[in-house]
Order: sequence, then structure tokens, then C-alpha cells
Amino acid sequence: PPLYHPHPAGASAAAAPRTPKPRTPEPHPAAAATSALGGRRGADEDVAAAGWRARRKHVFVLSEAGKPIYSRHGNEEALAATMGVMMALVSFIQSGGNVIRAICSEDRTLVFEQRGPLLLVSVSRTRQSAAQLRRELAFVHEQILSLLTRGGIARVFARRRGFDLRRLLAGAEAVLDRLLGGGRLVTAARQRALAEGGRLCASDLHLLLNLLGGGAGAGEVWTPVCLPRFNPDGYFYAYAARLGEEEEEGVTLILLSTEREGFYAAAACRRQLEDTLRAQGWLAELGAAVRGGAGYGPSRAGAPELRHFLYKPLEGPEEMQQLPQFTSPELEEPYTSEEEQHRLFDLYHFLHSRVHSPHRPLRLLYHVAEKETLLAWVTSKFELYSCFSPLVTKAGAIAVLTKLLRWLKKEEDWLFIRYPAPFCAAPA
Repeated sequence: PPLYHPHPAGASAAAAPRTPKPRTPEPHPAAAATSALGGRRGADEDVAAAGWRARRKHVFVLSEAGKPIYSRHGNEEALAATMGVMMALVSFIQSGGNVIRAICSEDRTLVFEQRGPLLLVSVSRTRQSAAQLRRELAFVHEQILSLLTRGGIARVFARRRGFDLRRLLAGAEAVLDRLLGGGRLVTAARQRALAEGGRLCASDLHLLLNLLGGGAGAGEVWTPVCLPRFNPDGYFYAYAARLGEEEEEGVTLILLSTEREGFYAAAACRRQLEDTLRAQGWLAELGAAVRGGAGYGPSRAGAPELRHFLYKPLEGPEEMQQLPQFTSPELEEPYTSEEEQHRLFDLYHFLHSRVHSPHRPLRLLYHVAEKETLLAWVTSKFELYSCFSPLVTKAGAIAVLTKLLRWLKKEEDWLFIRYPAPFCAAPA
């Protein structure tokens, strides 16, 4: 069972952690912190309305008994019958010795992913491939594991197959809702002794930022968190708190420890770091930079023909390879509306699925769409997805991207965290 310290920001802990009674299911504390900041959006959406059916994407999570656990849109209780039909379909296919993985129609793709006692389903009207949707479902599953661990979920359902897992995830729906949010990692550091054998992979870092990045505004959070890629059956203990006063908010510090009783040491570390940053004037500068945005426009690369791009380096220092990153400019005209942004990223999903096709992978793909021309370029050193005006030629697009690559190489220290700093822990 988790621990939680909802202390006022900047205050010390006033009492020792209370250990909950064993075998008493309780909501995860990070979920409680998120719930305190406000309810989730769309929970009261009418699932019988045309607007609900017209959503671009739905994500459902249910148990093997057909019990609803989570729905991206609408109330889970109102969708109990729908989820029961999903589970019945999966069970019927399994009874014949087969496994249902996807159903594709003209305008929708349904993807089914069984993970232990949980069934995850995606219903999409986007241009994402089944493999891309399955990857999203894997992230949703790992976010649930970050709250409860794989072993914890297995034990709950081993005791009661029909257990309602929402009792343990109460308040965590908002964590799942914002899984694809826009948080930015400013810097990262790890203990030097762990630099070789204890690396934190990007997907675990993504889950950690999503879980704690929105809950620290309530004060200081101390909570167990599972990092599924590192160890799906164990907990770290995470400390999260905003740095600075209320007017400086925007920067969250997250500390990870293996010590169950390490709250006081983590809080002292934050205070020392905060005092140092404030004394040097860096805290105010960091807060102003975050509030002002750290983006850049596509024209900064000196390529006015370029509307937008996504760039992911595949080589670099070993430390950088342990923290995969990508960069892209701010969206500008004609991609300022939500509809146009969805359309652009649907095209990127299409390019990605084509170049990474398991049947016929491609290195270069030139695609002329209705309103723009796109080019995907994949090498052993990088992946690059780009968007141009509709009249650009293939040769012209490659020339622009060659110029862009020179700019990216020149600015890589500004665009990426290339050398996450190691540190030495003080002797006990």
C-alpha cells in the first residue's frame, strides 16, 4: 500500500508516514493528488449521443470478467454493457483456439490487447496503423502498472476474479487521460553508481512525468511508483514538488529513491537545491523560460519552404541514446486549428507506418497529399518526417532537408539533453 504526504509546498513533514492496514484496497496517492486538482474532463459525456460515437479515438480497459476499468470518453459504468460485448467477442474467438488482434473496416480500426488479467481496446478513426494503436495501449497498460505493479494486479484478481479495479484507481483516470500531454524535460541527473547498471528508459520516464508532473501543485508528494520497464513488480519511492514560490511555478522537481523512509532526505535535498538556484538567480530565469515557452518556428532553420518537421536522432553519445528524444518546431499556419493539427499528425502516422512496415520497410517516402507534400527519411543516424507546400518536388524537398540537417547538427546541444549529468551521493 502506498504512502502519501500532502504537505504544504516548502514545509517540512510534521509526522512519520502512516502504514495503511494490510489487505485494505486503497486508491493510489498520486491519483489522489491528481483528483484534488480537479475532476477529469468528459467523464459525464453521454455515451448514447452522436458526439460520443463521432470521437476520433476511444480507449477502453476492462478485466477478464468484463468489469469496466477505464474509458477515455464517457462514464465507465454507462459503458458496462459495451465492454461486456467486447469481452464476449474476445472469449468467443479464444474458445476456437485463436486470438483476436484487430478488426479493420473502411473508416475504423479496432485493436485488442490482452495484458495478463486486463483487456485493452482501442477504437480509432485516425490513420494510425494497428501497430501504432497497440503501442498506445501498451503505454496505457504501463501507466496502470506504474500505480499498482504487475504483481499487485495479479494478486487482486487471483483472490477475486470479478474485483472492481476502479477502487484502486480512483482519481487516476485523469493521469491516463493526460498520458500524451505536452510536458517537457528540462534536465536529468542520475547517481554515478547507477550510471552503468540502472538506467531509466524513456518510456518509464514518460510515465513518471505524466504521473507526478500534474500532482505536485498540491504541495510535496511522496509516493511509491512502479517503473514497468525497470521492474514491473517493484516500487521506487518518488518525491515531487514545485520549485519556487507561487509566482515562479511551472518547474517540478522529481527525485527517485529506493528508501521507503526517504521523504525527509528528499525534502531537504529540494530545499537545498531551491536555495542554490534562487541565490544564483537561475530559478526566476528557469520559471520565465518555461512560462514563455521553449519552442521555435520552422523558419529558424533557414528553410522557409518547410512547414513542419519531426526529427529523432538515432546516434550520439551513449548517454543520449539512453534517453531517446525528438524535436519539432511550433505549429504555424495552416496548422493552427485543432482539426488541421489532427490532419497533419494523421499524415505523419501514415508515413511512419509505411516506412516501418514489417512487410516492406522503406528508407525514403515522398507523398503528395491534398494540401501538402510530405517526405519521410529514415537512416541509421536519424528519422525525419517533414511537411512542405504542395508544389515542392522530391529533389527540392531533399535539398531543404539537407540544409535542415546541417542546422540540427549545429544546434544539437540546444535541442537535446546529450549528457545527463551524473552525481555522487553523500556518504551516509
